[in-house]
Amino acid sequence: MFKNIAKLIIVSLLSISLIAPNVLAFHENGESLIQIDSKVDLKKNEIQSKYCTTLVEENKIPEGNEKTEVSKKDKSKNSIVKKSEKERLEELAKAEKEKPLKLKDIFNVKSYHSEEIKDAPKTLDISILKNMGKIGPQTSIETLLSYYCIQAINENDIKNFQINKSIKDLYNKIAKINGHIHQDGKGDRNFSIDGTIFKRGKIKLDVDENLIFAKAQFIIIEEERLQKKAEEEAATAATIAAEKKNNEAWINENKQPFLEKIRDKQKKYIDEIKDLKQSINNLDLLVKKHKDLFKLAKEKIKILQTFDNHTQEIKSLKKEIIINESQYLKDTDVEKFQNDYLVLSKINFEKKYDNYQIVNTLLDEAEQSEDKKHFQGYKPLIGKNKIGFIKEFEAITTRDLGSKREKDDINNLRKSIELNIFDINFNIIDTFEEIQKLDNEYANKFPLKEIIIGLIIFLFIVAFIIYHFYSRKKLSEARNDAEERISNLKRDFDGKLRNTSDQIKSFGRVTRSQQSTQTSDPEPIQVSPKTSQEITSSKFNELLSEYNDALEDFTKVVVFKEKWNGLALSRKERQDGSKTILINSTRAFEKAEIWCVTFDENYFAFPGSSVKSNMATYMNLDFEKASRDFKGVYAISTGSGYSAEPAKLRSVGAGFVVDEVGKISFPN
Repeated sequence: MFKNIAKLIIVSLLSISLIAPNVLAFHENGESLIQIDSKVDLKKNEIQSKYCTTLVEENKIPEGNEKTEVSKKDKSKNSIVKKSEKERLEELAKAEKEKPLKLKDIFNVKSYHSEEIKDAPKTLDISILKNMGKIGPQTSIETLLSYYCIQAINENDIKNFQINKSIKDLYNKIAKINGHIHQDGKGDRNFSIDGTIFKRGKIKLDVDENLIFAKAQFIIIEEERLQKKAEEEAATAATIAAEKKNNEAWINENKQPFLEKIRDKQKKYIDEIKDLKQSINNLDLLVKKHKDLFKLAKEKIKILQTFDNHTQEIKSLKKEIIINESQYLKDTDVEKFQNDYLVLSKINFEKKYDNYQIVNTLLDEAEQSEDKKHFQGYKPLIGKNKIGFIKEFEAITTRDLGSKREKDDINNLRKSIELNIFDINFNIIDTFEEIQKLDNEYANKFPLKEIIIGLIIFLFIVAFIIYHFYSRKKLSEARNDAEERISNLKRDFDGKLRNTSDQIKSFGRVTRSQQSTQTSDPEPIQVSPKTSQEITSSKFNELLSEYNDALEDFTKVVVFKEKWNGLALSRKERQDGSKTILINSTRAFEKAEIWCVTFDENYFAFPGSSVKSNMATYMNLDFEKASRDFKGVYAISTGSGYSAEPAKLRSVGAGFVVDEVGKISFPN
């Protein structure tokens, strides 16, 4: 029974070997497909031998749908191909019921080898299989060699990939020269490639035979992919190298000049910020100066009460200071100036202005970058286009720092403080010093006037006493003389009557003698009288001369005032109508800015001596104070020296109207 079974098995195996040729198909995962028309003069076993694969199947497809070659990298895609074929067959079956289709017989050849036969090298590089994960440490030598269909050249020099004893012996020899030896001293093709072969990714083929090989199609496809990848990488590398070279050339030529432009813009901003900080420091000093001056003026006003009203001038000046105190010495001014300064001093100018921040950031990024695309702009993989450093800088090239508001605030505060300092000095400190000077002059002055007045009173009293004494004495004598004269009156009357005619005759002679004397005197020189125009011109020149003398010598101001009926005027703050109105000033004539004088029934307004003595103040801030105080009265100009022309006035009610504007010329 057992012998019969054994015979049956042997017969079955022999039958199978006869039916299917011994094709060398050690692998089935080549993942490649080709379709061959069944009409070609090749049988299935010949196709298996030619392409070194057992995966050859007969199939039917509609004509025109042949697949010449398909290569996939994963089995899932092969399943998709099969699924598609199944679906097509279903569609064909369905279509056959409606319309007969013409089908074509083909062979589907899978996991096949290349038809190209090459001479095998002495050492075969198998690293591609290792990298693809097709082999591992447990892969046998026979399996490895099957991927390349390693064969010895047969007698007819034709590739014949069939399993036979010679191929097995060949693979055992290859195993032996690679160190994979059995206990009997022979090489064993069934040993795994673990060790030197797998580690190095190479296997020796240097046996005493000429060998040929044909790579599995998926190896060729992978090599082509790697070759294409290498070419693409080489092209990419070449492009990158060219771009790098171009980038370096562009950077070397353009980066530094561009950085200098940014640094120039940054320096302008920095200088402007320095000026702002210096202005803040100057404000600090100015606020402290105002505070000290304010305190000094308050102390002087306290001392003001200690001065006696020795003269009307001192009394008027004291009154002027008291009035000016309420106008120019306000505690609210000190507080306001301090608060406004503190607000400005707390500004962080480096962080406040966006343009300054943009320039700093742009400079930092441009200094660190060595890529021209950052300068020229580019399109990133994600997001919007980048405009680049150059365009970004062009956008702010014409922009200023943005500090106009802070500059205006600083300048306005400075002008307000300086104006208040000037007002305090001019209207309080200077006036106080003038009072102090007058008081000292009065204290050191010899009291000649008082002595003379006292002496006159004393002499008057003495004269009155003497007069009274002698009057009484003469009265007594007169009484005695009167009595004596009455007694002699009658006696003398007759004698006087006789002498009257003689006196009349004598008077006639004297009269004639005087007339004769007058006739003999020489005639006086005749002088032609001046015209009224010449008299007026001469008098006006005299006015101008004495005005200029008063400007140069302060002691002549009083004489000038008295002679020409001087009157102190000031400009009315709020004007009604188109004409400028002048009203009486609260200041003394000597301190007033405008002197009004009367000449030939006309009124003229000259700039006071205080204008010339303080012309530096009037010229400050582009003649700001002069233009404000003398608006509508004098035209302000500059020349080689100080000069003035009077304005012509017209009396209206309690004030004067400017009919003709005068002129003040300050030195350049």
